[in-house]
Amino acid sequence: MKILFVGNTKSVLSVERFNLLSTLECIDHIEFIDSIKEKNTFIRLIKYINLFVKMYLKIKMNKVNVVIYHGTYHFLLNLLYIKPIKIIAIPQGSEINEEYSGRVKFFIDILFNHSDYVFARSKAMQKRLIHSLNVAENKTLLFNWGINDCFFASDTTQLNDKITIISYRATGKIYNIDLIFDAIDYLKRKYKNLHFIYVRHNKDIDLKLDMDIVDEYYVDLSYPELASIVRRSDISVSIPTYDGFATSIVEALASGAYPIISDIEAYSNVFPDERWLMGKTKPIFEDLCITLEQCIQNITYVNEHKEQRRSYALSNYSRASQLRILADVLEDLKQGNR
Repeated sequence: MKILFVGNTKSVLSVERFNLLSTLECIDHIEFIDSIKEKNTFIRLIKYINLFVKMYLKIKMNKVNVVIYHGTYHFLLNLLYIKPIKIIAIPQGSEINEEYSGRVKFFIDILFNHSDYVFARSKAMQKRLIHSLNVAENKTLLFNWGINDCFFASDTTQLNDKITIISYRATGKIYNIDLIFDAIDYLKRKYKNLHFIYVRHNKDIDLKLDMDIVDEYYVDLSYPELASIVRRSDISVSIPTYDGFATSIVEALASGAYPIISDIEAYSNVFPDERWLMGKTKPIFEDLCITLEQCIQNITYVNEHKEQRRSYALSNYSRASQLRILADVLEDLKQGNR
């Protein structure tokens, strides 16, 4: 089987998922098509046309069986549909929420109409695809990719007298990183034993944050490097306004950290409502401070359940189980069952 993977080389998840696909034995050849990021409108249009022609020729010359769109807005590339090519669409949470309007909506709707599978990382995301975006239910598939095995490693190095809080992958506006920084600043004035780690994955976004409250700051870490840092954290904070599914939540659970997450629809009915598993907050300053302070005051209880959180993540989000699902999907397309 030969595959074109349309994604963004600046996206950590896009690159990781391309590499995961490359490990499947059923794939003979896979090529990464990097979506255009040119700011000049005219130059961007020319580049898209050139890339469209390149993809078209590969498909017509029978060099491709499946096109996988990681992210579902790739402008003119969304128009590329030639039978008997098969298409898998993997939307991001923001694309089918706040960005879903105007030109973006037009091109995403075309892609969904031609897709054989549309992946959803949560039941809430699947529900929105079916009921709000009118994607046929038999096209949708719950699939979360699993998480990198390095997060399940058991080695940890705790700071003896510190409570370590980490926030990572939170660079876009929807992730409310400014609220997290404000809450940490407030709580550090009350509790002198707090240690704050901030890891960002997109250095191109201009963030106006008070970095003086950050004790450890990292950019673009490898997965083993990131996992080792998350494993020595007590609390992980990720409070987006919208999301499809937060990979960082499950990574924190696998590492034994205690996730603080947004009380939003995307996360409803996804995780058991257990105090030992995670804390929930509305993405507003007052609620976040209250939730974090409760964790700080009950840090012994939080850390007593590290292994319980790790076991839950291993049972539900192992990479091996998700790769088996992905291999079955590709075999289904190969057999022409779609």
